[in-house]
Amino acid sequence: MKKLVGVPKLAHELIQIKWFNRKIPIFGSADVTNRCNLKCQHCYWWLNRESQKELDPDEWRNAVKQNFIKKGVISITLAGGEPLLRPDVVEAIIQEMGWRTVSIVTNGTLPLVDFGVGYFISIDGTETVHDTIRGTPVYKTVKQNVIDHPEVDDVFINMTVNSLNYECVEDVVRDWYDYARALTFQFHTPFSHHDRLWLPYGKLRDRTIDKILQMKEDHPGFIVNTSKQLNLFRDGKWTVNCPKWFFVNLDASGKTKQSCVISNTDENGTSPICERCGIGCNAGAYSGLVLSDTEWFRMWKVARRAVPFKNKLVSS
Repeated sequence: MKKLVGVPKLAHELIQIKWFNRKIPIFGSADVTNRCNLKCQHCYWWLNRESQKELDPDEWRNAVKQNFIKKGVISITLAGGEPLLRPDVVEAIIQEMGWRTVSIVTNGTLPLVDFGVGYFISIDGTETVHDTIRGTPVYKTVKQNVIDHPEVDDVFINMTVNSLNYECVEDVVRDWYDYARALTFQFHTPFSHHDRLWLPYGKLRDRTIDKILQMKEDHPGFIVNTSKQLNLFRDGKWTVNCPKWFFVNLDASGKTKQSCVISNTDENGTSPICERCGIGCNAGAYSGLVLSDTEWFRMWKVARRAVPFKNKLVSS
């Protein structure tokens, strides 16, 4: 029902943006906690983390009203830190958002509570590569938590491609095809020109993108990214006109971040290198708004895809 209510609202807002050149935020994110149970090699969050008092559920309700609902945001992701460390806050925000769409971005190491919303599970490669990047052996736990989740149809996998895992993109598709509704790819965004995880623009990166494009053809309805969006990751030219205004992003104190979901509230803090951006949501917004990417309509097909693992359980 939420999806049906949100469709006409989204269509109206997109018409206002596309035909009347209005800059209206549609999507948002909230770092609901300043804590995490892992310290992953690639994670931007630790770069600007500061000890601070966390908001209680009522304070988050107010932050949602002021920053999302009043501004017309209709879809948000809850991140962190690890958002499942604050189930009280997650539940409060979902209730406050009402008919609007909410999803949770998690490392998957904690049981997936059935909040009635979608999950994006971060997977970094095969078991060996994933555990190396995450710093501890958690891959098996993550997969079991996905299997145990009663609403496995609402589980999506997200892989951030970097110099340590680019050879694993095909493995991740193969390993998770039966266990998740869909999979999204993005690329590691560096905060330093000396970041060893950065996969440079050029032949190696292009070959990786070509592999993903081929897998889109081989697994229709599973890989969410559009072709135009993926091709943007071949260079940083699109970032000059990145539609940052399309998003409202809050940190763990409820304050608005400087530029994007991986940035921070401190203008003097460590910032991502925009011209090397690999963030999926920003590139996706650009492809849709600037390149008129109609392939995004295939999301209806993705939304109808049945998870093979769940079908096997039902048939047995």
